Amino acid sequence: MNAYSIEINIKSDSKSNYIKEFEDKLANAPQAQRYIDISIDHNSFPSILTLINDEYGWMLFFRYDGDAGFHTINKNYDGNDFDVLEYYLSNGQLDEYPAKYALNRRTIVNCLKEFIVTGKAPEYIDWINDSSDGSKSPNDIVMQI
Repeated sequence: MNAYSIEINIKSDSKSNYIKEFEDKLANAPQAQRYIDISIDHNSFPSILTLINDEYGWMLFFRYDGDAGFHTINKNYDGNDFDVLEYYLSNGQLDEYPAKYALNRRTIVNCLKEFIVTGKAPEYIDWINDSSDGSKSPNDIVMQI
């Protein structure tokens, strides 16, 4: 099984065109398609990778090449810490990630639209820093060495 793939590379200041492109690609996903693999970047970085399984998904935010990045966390998740959700990638690979990373699809779509316009990670959701560089938010300025 393969995920439906959406890729958007933002190269200009006309963000409304990219919002429309994203909405069109999302609307063109086959109705029965449960899995969606989304990649959106601003001239390579920053970038957000998103995996969707039906009505839930999670996101990874990368600030620069080689960044371990940030991933979403649902602080309202009240299930078992060992629960996982399956996600198919566009190449057919099956991955499992903790269910506590997942947000509802509507939140994911709104976050992606905000990222298209601002180039920043939405601050109204919670992120976990995977890079161990001390940044509290994906939007913190980071010194690259």
